[in-house]
Amino acid sequence: AVRVPEGHVSVVPNIFVIRELNLTDSANYLASDNVYAVAEANGWWNATGGEAKFDFTKAYSNGEYGHRYYSGRRWWGAMRLLAPSLTFPMNYTNLRDAAPYPF
Repeated sequence: AVRVPEGHVSVVPNIFVIRELNLTDSANYLASDNVYAVAEANGWWNATGGEAKFDFTKAYSNGEYGHRYYSGRRWWGAMRLLAPSLTFPMNYTNLRDAAPYPF
């Protein structure tokens, strides 16, 4: 879990949205003690290989349900309404592997 800062919102459109974890910051992050070990044991993440940086969504998510824009369009639409002065891409390749929208 990641704490949403005071005065901010998070959009969770039926897909994992947490990317980075900083478990040394216990005031803002919470996860099982074995979150990294389980991902590595199951081959979802390789700490010593090319994926030295852990991405929770990439490790634990299967991506969008059904089709590519199942969750992304909701996320994009919410961000467009919540932060109209910012520009977010309407199209993307894969929400599991890419992170076009912020947490």
